[in-house]
Amino acid sequence: MGPLVAGVSFALAYGITQRLSAINLGDVIRLSPRFEQKQTPGVSLKDMRLRYGEQPSELRSDLAPQQVEFWRKAQEQADALEKAKAEAEAKAEREAAAKAAPPKPAQPAKPVANRRDEPPVAAQPQVQPPAPRPQPTVPLLDLPPLQ
Repeated sequence: MGPLVAGVSFALAYGITQRLSAINLGDVIRLSPRFEQKQTPGVSLKDMRLRYGEQPSELRSDLAPQQVEFWRKAQEQADALEKAKAEAEAKAEREAAAKAAPPKPAQPAKPVANRRDEPPVAAQPQVQPPAPRPQPTVPLLDLPPLQ
């Protein structure tokens, strides 16, 4: 029952407000703004046109030298990062190979074949870490030149 009473009250208030606004009570009741309107701060468009002129101007600057310098610095940073990464990988591979290699026993220069039933021991091949693969360089920014 409560929502029904609230709905009827809101509908009545809305209908009465619409009727009063349709009657045009502007002559009977004077509604004025409750505050004074002030000019917004800043420079107006009219003042800017008087100061700088009416003709539109080109706002672009010559970015070609700046862009080349930016690309050169970016490429140098990428090359330095790639070189550091390759050195770190090579160092890690060398350390892994050193840990994986068994300790070398002291062996005489010539194999001793005192016993006839055992064949001479062949020298074990040394494991070499694989060489790091060179990575192709890719430009960081592939943008068309500004015109």
